[in-house]
Amino acid sequence: MKQNCRAVLGKKIGAASALCAFAVANFCGIGVSALAGNGPVNDAYPSDSLATIQGYVNQGGTVNFHPGTYDLEGSWLEITRAVDLVGPEVEGTFDTQSGADSRTWSAMLENGYIFISCIGENATDTVRIRNLSVINRGVQYVIHAPPWGDFPYTVAILHNGIGWYEEGGNLEISDCYIESEKMAEVDQGTYGFWSLKTGGVPGSDPEVLSIRRCHLKVIGLTGGDNDPLKVVSSRYEIFEAVENIIEATAGSDWCTGIDMRFGAIGDSILIRDNHITSIGFGIGIWDTPAFVAVEYNILKTDGSRFGCITIRHPNIDPLPGGIISGNDVEVKDGEAMSLLRTSNYVIYDNVLTGAMILKVVDNSHFEGNRFRDVNGDPLAAVILLTGENNSFVRNDYRDSGVAGWNSDGSGGPGCVLLAPLSDKWPPPVNNLVKENGGFPRGTNAKTQVLDLGVNNRVVGHPANHVLAPGIGQRIQELRQAIEDAEAEMEANELFN
Repeated sequence: MKQNCRAVLGKKIGAASALCAFAVANFCGIGVSALAGNGPVNDAYPSDSLATIQGYVNQGGTVNFHPGTYDLEGSWLEITRAVDLVGPEVEGTFDTQSGADSRTWSAMLENGYIFISCIGENATDTVRIRNLSVINRGVQYVIHAPPWGDFPYTVAILHNGIGWYEEGGNLEISDCYIESEKMAEVDQGTYGFWSLKTGGVPGSDPEVLSIRRCHLKVIGLTGGDNDPLKVVSSRYEIFEAVENIIEATAGSDWCTGIDMRFGAIGDSILIRDNHITSIGFGIGIWDTPAFVAVEYNILKTDGSRFGCITIRHPNIDPLPGGIISGNDVEVKDGEAMSLLRTSNYVIYDNVLTGAMILKVVDNSHFEGNRFRDVNGDPLAAVILLTGENNSFVRNDYRDSGVAGWNSDGSGGPGCVLLAPLSDKWPPPVNNLVKENGGFPRGTNAKTQVLDLGVNNRVVGHPANHVLAPGIGQRIQELRQAIEDAEAEMEANELFN
């Protein structure tokens, strides 16, 4: 199955093969639980010291946590081998549609964090953490990284750190409450779960990171990078975040519900059925050359730099492709979605409050997406800045609130804008816009689609549009805003 998964995910995809790849990725992820390990069974009690519990964990096997509060003594519980940490079954209701979670956890680990420093050398080694509440209020993990300095963080569950190499193993976290609270301004950032490594050993075979049915929450101060779920420089065949409630209640506008950076070619990312609230990004996937499936999530953010869902792939050929479908995205001020340097994507049946920015996007299909209340003074509901062979078909702009352009090209915003990224980049070329029937009442393609590209086919669009005075400057301002935000991300990508 593993080889089949790689083969499907590595293909240059169209709509049908993309759906096939997503299904295989989801199946492979579910299969993690079959990789069970054996070993001793130990029972932990709240009266046990951290040293006693650490001894149980060091034996591997299973550690059963009985009801009560476990004091991590301002330190950490370290995992260095395959082991199951299991609490009593959680009780209550859990609904990712509404974001309501009335579950209660009777085994609570507090005043510290879980540090997973190594999973194992074999692909079948697995660490499982389930039915536990892990809360860290201000106990810091410090990365010593000369010559840059020391970087203190608050994190509830930490998987590896700078300098650790993983040669195999799986990590599965399910039905947990994970909370981290930032207590001092000196913290570099606050994270619920953070996987940070310098990368796997070349030729190694790391397997799956799975987080399911968890409630992840960070409580930060007004500044800083506060991400409930963060994965950096980690090599996994499959990453999956499924049916989680994720909350980022304070921080900077870089605060991200699910933040992923870097990865390995051939990996796949599945983010599905999550309820995410954040003051910045909802989902940010940066420079990871992985097949991406983002489906059926509910995202609510106060605003973002340029996309509640933002995906940027590295400059490789071929790009891996992906699916974005069935998501409900609500942004108070900003863009709903940004795709930056992507290809072979299928984006369909999303409901978006906010605009969609597409920068250097090729060979992708956009269909059945519904735009409602496009806010933040965008140039258009859909903005393609350089790209070729894309199709925009039967999307619904009737509730977008965009007025459209006048007959001379003035006014706006409109539904679709095709424009070159800059004078150094080619214009949008060979794209299809066929949005019949989906424009706001009383408008059509003549007033709602502005084509500044070359050889694009716009159904219902005449050939005599005139570029309005001033719109060129607004396009340049949008380009510059995207470039500035990307540059700031790159300047801070090592430790944020």
